[in-house]
Amino acid sequence: RKLNPFPPPPSGSAVTTATSSIRSLMLPILNLAQTGSLLAASSDGGSRQCSASGDVGTQLDSSSAVDLELHHHFLQPQELLDLQQRASAVPEADWLPCSCRAEAATAVPAKECAHVDVGQDPVAAGVLGRLAMLTGSSTSLETLPLVRYRPGATATPLHVDHLPDGRVPDASAMIYLTAEASAVHFPALGRTERPGTGSLLTWRSVDEEGRRLPASAHAVSEHPASASQPRIAVSIPILRDAGGAAVMAPLHFGGCRRRLSEGDADCDSGVHGDPHLTLAHGGVADFRGRDGKFWNFLSAANVSVNLMTQDGVFAMHGATVNGSWLTEAHVFAITSAGPLQLSYFAWKISADSLIGWSNGTCGGRPFKLIGWAVTPRRDGPRNRQLCGEALLQSDYSSVKIALPEWNITIAPKAVPDWFHRRSDWISGPKVRLDVQFSLLVPERSLRVAPHGIVGQSFDGSGVAVDGARDPAPLPGQNLTTTAMAEGAIEGSWEDYLMASRFETAYKFSRLGLAEAPARDIATLAGRRFASAAADAGHTTATVSIEGGDEATKSYRRLAELN
Repeated sequence: RKLNPFPPPPSGSAVTTATSSIRSLMLPILNLAQTGSLLAASSDGGSRQCSASGDVGTQLDSSSAVDLELHHHFLQPQELLDLQQRASAVPEADWLPCSCRAEAATAVPAKECAHVDVGQDPVAAGVLGRLAMLTGSSTSLETLPLVRYRPGATATPLHVDHLPDGRVPDASAMIYLTAEASAVHFPALGRTERPGTGSLLTWRSVDEEGRRLPASAHAVSEHPASASQPRIAVSIPILRDAGGAAVMAPLHFGGCRRRLSEGDADCDSGVHGDPHLTLAHGGVADFRGRDGKFWNFLSAANVSVNLMTQDGVFAMHGATVNGSWLTEAHVFAITSAGPLQLSYFAWKISADSLIGWSNGTCGGRPFKLIGWAVTPRRDGPRNRQLCGEALLQSDYSSVKIALPEWNITIAPKAVPDWFHRRSDWISGPKVRLDVQFSLLVPERSLRVAPHGIVGQSFDGSGVAVDGARDPAPLPGQNLTTTAMAEGAIEGSWEDYLMASRFETAYKFSRLGLAEAPARDIATLAGRRFASAAADAGHTTATVSIEGGDEATKSYRRLAELN
């Protein structure tokens, strides 16, 4: 089967150049004449697809085909050894639960995710080069997303792959570094694939018109407690950039938004105009805010974070959306060196370079932090500041505030980002912010339970709570977002409105307290479901997509292709 979800790039294009530049690094060349290309031109203009019952259906247009392919022995022995060694060197603290909310609560998470740096390593470049040839995509990856199933990990239920913002990738590629007792079930196709160590599994989730392929829904087998080692794979989404070309991205799959039963056609997810909240334990909500207003998102014993929302209008999937973005972040912390204040303004960041810039004070002493791309050192005074026990680190775009109990990461993204065309912007800010909150200690060990729009979800309950969300925009629709996380927050959204950037006092403030109870989830109206263990040593929540720099640099690389 040879399918055509993307037209081949024109000769001399950036995609062609990126692909040809790595051919000299390729080890064995796959026989593309036999295997075809997941994203290459079709020779017959059609395909065959399995029906929902598992029987082979009639001849269909290529837009309906998942094109599931298993390539045995994709990795050569030295490539396999090299990638296995890199994966085993990832610090244990860097492995965090993946964001699929449908995972059952268990002492052993169903999936854990991490990244591994490969830089310009020729072995990794050779692997990615062959993958690019096979899938008809281009790559400039310097970090690889990893997924791990530890012995005893539960099965991952039926789902369609999603990125952290809910968008479905055009295709998925899984390179198995260890594959003991591995099975991937595609019930709508009537197929179960059992990839071995060193093999490659690819499939499509979106057709050439951008429509989802429900038959790409799949489940992953449990990893038995008797297994001798974890099951680890390189997990790479393939996406269209702003010019329509296929590009590998160093992003983790965000997992399904709800459990899918046999025959379910889709996942309950989407990309909307509001800031999206991924709460502790996996709950989700949208929060529009009010134009130019500050809101408290985290209030803890020694730190408080206020974020500004700003309205914007943009086009999406043929609809016009009147939504909002986060455009300012202001952090106040109590440290042994005195009060720490840090401000990050999206309007001070170039949408073209996304090089970071922030400023603040430590005990009244002013400082600035800028992206390391314009300085010779990453640990100089303009890239790193120590304020008592608080460490502030500037990366290419992001700023990370490391506190004894919390890590807070702020990162800019262009509006529109690389998921959309520049013409999709209509009005409002050109740069937005994403923020990530990571609690470094068990939630139940906190004498002062945190609060705030996001902070309150670290409540030690082990229960996820969903709040209000806006509907996905439909073609031709004019949609104004209205969700304010109702159902997932205590009180009313008005309770979290702050008078100024560094204001800390409000109804649910926790700053400076010696003791405060967690919220009572029984009073919340949102849907509740069991999730991660509340005594886990590390819990993460995000506002919008993610606060990681590897995504920012990926967005920048993709923009440069156009």
